[in-house]
Amino acid sequence: MEIYSATRGLYPHVSVDCVIFGFDGQALKVLLMSRRDEAHNSGYNDYKFPGSLVYANEDLDTAAVRAAHDITGLRDLRLRQFRTFGAPDRASSPRDKRWLENATRQQVGRIVTVGYLTLIKMGEEVRSFGEDYNVAWFDVGDSTVQLAFDHPLILAEALREIRRQVASRPAVVFDLLPPKFTARELRAAYSAIFSRTYDVRNFNKKFIENEPLIVALDEKERNVKHRAARYLRFDRKAYARQLTIDS
Repeated sequence: MEIYSATRGLYPHVSVDCVIFGFDGQALKVLLMSRRDEAHNSGYNDYKFPGSLVYANEDLDTAAVRAAHDITGLRDLRLRQFRTFGAPDRASSPRDKRWLENATRQQVGRIVTVGYLTLIKMGEEVRSFGEDYNVAWFDVGDSTVQLAFDHPLILAEALREIRRQVASRPAVVFDLLPPKFTARELRAAYSAIFSRTYDVRNFNKKFIENEPLIVALDEKERNVKHRAARYLRFDRKAYARQLTIDS
């Protein structure tokens, strides 16, 4: 993990925070870093989002990609800027201020942070990278997790934004599923993202039967204990044409 270096021109008033959501097929997770051991700080048992102060020679998008890569090792995260957080007291508590100054090795005043988010499918590579870093996946809504700074607000706003994206551009959900998926798998993704339970019949009618971009295949599940379900696929070519027309 990168250690801040004053020789690179660290700018102490602007930061980026990356909200990385992951879907494991059942639950919506969020990636968090423990402050307990980072930069040799002790006495901290809470969590924060992967992030960084911005260096003088980089733009915000570059800083977000750097911060996320330092933690995950992944280079192709599609990070999207979603909101700026600039309350005067967001990092002014003595405890947070002390942690920041220890971590950055310089005096830190008011910090404005730019939030980035992404939603990824949790394959084996993504599940295991946390073993080498001070990070872990947590269920969104886990009440036992204490977040530092104003990160509860950042999480709430990131959830609101990802739900808005899913409602307006359904391809976001299908990126989380295999090329061939069942109605059950699609319902699990929507349930996780929106934190709700859907009635099976109503869900199928709203999201599948009336959705021309979902194509039913002449293939069913095999070797399953439950009733075999028909496979579906998302017509990405038709979706791309639709986006072109809408734009």
